[in-house]
Amino acid sequence: MENKERKDQRVGVHFPIQITHPQTGQIRTYQALNMSAGGIMVQGRHPLFVGTNIEARFRPTPNDPDLEVQGIVRWVFPSDNGTDGPRYVAGIRFEGLSGLRVKLFQRISMELINDLIQTFRELPAFSRLNQLDLMAIASVAHRRSLEAGAVIARQGDEAKSLFIVEKGLVKLCGPGRQEGFASIEIAGSGQIFGEVSALVGLPHDLEITCLEPTDLIAIPKDGLNWLRQRHSELALRFMDTLFRITGMRLRRMTRKLLNSNMLHKG
Repeated sequence: MENKERKDQRVGVHFPIQITHPQTGQIRTYQALNMSAGGIMVQGRHPLFVGTNIEARFRPTPNDPDLEVQGIVRWVFPSDNGTDGPRYVAGIRFEGLSGLRVKLFQRISMELINDLIQTFRELPAFSRLNQLDLMAIASVAHRRSLEAGAVIARQGDEAKSLFIVEKGLVKLCGPGRQEGFASIEIAGSGQIFGEVSALVGLPHDLEITCLEPTDLIAIPKDGLNWLRQRHSELALRFMDTLFRITGMRLRRMTRKLLNSNMLHKG
């Protein structure tokens, strides 16, 4: 995440963005990670270079038209390697926006933030957090919609995010005696998973798939690190909640395992 203080309120996002280098005409697709009225943070396989003027095209939400903006690359640093090689994160500042376009980006950013905050307020894990806390988390979180059968993580995959189920059902499976994997838990609306791997930095030890069309809120590992650096007290409160959730899940899994062993012995 960017080390400088943020001038504009940012919100976590998850959509593709096409970036054109005006001098070469090359068009490459990146993943947007967060945005504000003043700029956008992207991640991709190809490095961008500080001071480069670029043109960007993207659609912040399905209800918005495609937007075209000019910008300048303000900072770049390597990110975690992907399955297809190294990745890079870059911060782009919008340039030459008209007053109407600035207001449009402000509206889009605040709508996304307010929508996330409203969802957070309805979840028990966020009940102890205030408005400023929720805004900070919203600045690094984003929504994802997945189809039934979609694989969220495979055993051994690098953990990049923790997830909150907003709508739908997710199955968490571990190694089983038959068919390779056995169901450990079904996560439904409001439940959190993947938090241990994301916080501790360990690979996923479970196979995680969608049982039905599912809407998730993801909080990336980089976002959690930014919260630790910039909002240390919030991070401690939030992580305390996450570890209590993990403890309750371990209790349920232990009881399930004990009951299963008793049935087999019987």
